[in-house]
Amino acid sequence: MVGVHLVSGVIGTVAIGFLATPTQGQAGLFYGGGTSQLVAQALAAAISIVFTAIMTFVIAFPIHKIMGFRISEHQEITGADLSLHAETAYEFGVGGHGGSFQPLHDLVTGRSAVESEAKKESVQA
Repeated sequence: MVGVHLVSGVIGTVAIGFLATPTQGQAGLFYGGGTSQLVAQALAAAISIVFTAIMTFVIAFPIHKIMGFRISEHQEITGADLSLHAETAYEFGVGGHGGSFQPLHDLVTGRSAVESEAKKESVQA
């Protein structure tokens, strides 16, 4: 998330300081506007980062102290998607049927997918 939202947001915000055209207000550095727009954009990005860090701490610290962020070890091994939401994030197969991720299948059902297929075939025969 940080690599996408923070980095891309900062690059885009600071880029305005370089690329702003005079028709949009104050010109950026590449359009003869000097460094004032660039400094303003960099300062805005820095203030946003500091504000976000402070607000994240204000929200996350009480949550951490009251209920915590970690799930149980069993839920972690099983997978958060399956244990908390009763679904898998990545169902490998056509239309969500069959071809399930083998270790996950084995963990959830208590038997291997090969055993499950053999049981299905014996029932159909």
